[in-house]
Amino acid sequence: LFNNICGSPTYVAPEVITGEKYNYMADNWSLGICAYMLISGQKPLSNYVLKKIIKRSALKKMYTIDYNTPYWDIQPLVAKDFVQRLLTIEPEKRMTIKEAMEHEWLITP
Repeated sequence: LFNNICGSPTYVAPEVITGEKYNYMADNWSLGICAYMLISGQKPLSNYVLKKIIKRSALKKMYTIDYNTPYWDIQPLVAKDFVQRLLTIEPEKRMTIKEAMEHEWLITP
């Protein structure tokens, strides 16, 4: 387990920012951020929210991801499920890489 705070604010997992011990599941969060951005062309968290999180004046509940945008309206539900399961606040509930590689969105043509 690691406990040093590092990473780019847009991609860093909640457990890293809050100074908790973390493991490879933090990378899965970052993968979810990348997937969100590739699908929607937008960052899932505003710069304002990111600044508040970095200053630690916010709790994990500020990590509310908005899927109610026109970009997500045209995506299949399975794509949203893929991203949501990677962007789960609790690392122990987050989708593993093995699960991600076997996710329906990646394996269904």
